[in-house]
Amino acid sequence: YHHLQFSNAGPKTFSSGTTRISGNLSVTGSATGDAITASSTIEYNGTSPTILGTFSPYYNLHLNNAAGMATLSPITVNNTVRVIQGTFTSGSDYHHVVIDSGATLSLSANITVSGDWTNNGSFSANGFTVTFDGAAGQTIGGTSSTAFATLVVNNSGSSGNDVVLLAQNISDTALQINDGVLDQGASFNLTTGAMTIAAGATWKNLGTGDVTLSNTVSNSGAINLNANGATCGDTDDILIRSSVMGSQRAWSGGGTFSLIDVDVRDQAGTALITVRNGTDSGNNFINWTFTPTCLGAGQTYTWQPVGGSTDWQVAANWNPDRLLPNVED
Repeated sequence: YHHLQFSNAGPKTFSSGTTRISGNLSVTGSATGDAITASSTIEYNGTSPTILGTFSPYYNLHLNNAAGMATLSPITVNNTVRVIQGTFTSGSDYHHVVIDSGATLSLSANITVSGDWTNNGSFSANGFTVTFDGAAGQTIGGTSSTAFATLVVNNSGSSGNDVVLLAQNISDTALQINDGVLDQGASFNLTTGAMTIAAGATWKNLGTGDVTLSNTVSNSGAINLNANGATCGDTDDILIRSSVMGSQRAWSGGGTFSLIDVDVRDQAGTALITVRNGTDSGNNFINWTFTPTCLGAGQTYTWQPVGGSTDWQVAANWNPDRLLPNVED
């Protein structure tokens, strides 16, 4: 189609395939358009700059216009919005977001993402907030690192199914972990401004990705940073650094802090933080304590056998994991 208009009364249902429109889609009168029932894909493939009409919701929305497209009002995409070429300027409610190589998603308002984020192209936050608000696990990935403005993690899934997992390096000007878990994954770096972790939420890194802070960390929830896995005694491959060498970053809050096998420099604050088997690389305030062993002073280990095991020498049968269990446990 070039221009497609639904008029008169009643619903107009798209087919299950792909409907390509080189102009615009409009709905007039008491007519309604239904792209959801048949899981339809609507692809805009024009060659001149285009402003989308008010049609919504889409199931799959593809933007394939090198001249660029934009929305003037919020739309909802129930499954996948994919920017194939050109720049799509929008502020809307999305499930999965895919940005192809050479294409750009540019925000004109805050957006929500309830599925996965795959950035193989370019992303311009323009100061707007991206909220990951799924009810199951989500992934931030793709071949291009994403620079967010304010990034909000608000995943309401059940325990273990509430993780927003990094599969690429990301940066942001502010990070709010309000619900669920932000997991840095196997090896991905986090560069962040002011970070807040709400009660019941978690910042987790059991890989080797580094952390660079340009502002404070306020923790009312849980922070679990442990290089190379859940046990203690590994190489200190997580580097915690300030964005400006010599400028300390303050950590505060009454949440839990578990930092193991990490290398720390230029950190301060009011929270009392003990780093086990880590490295003090200098200019850390007195609220940071470094113990060279895996056994923290006054550490209590609780017997929590896994899968019915009764072997006290298995580290995972203790909480926290005990690398070197002994008969006194």
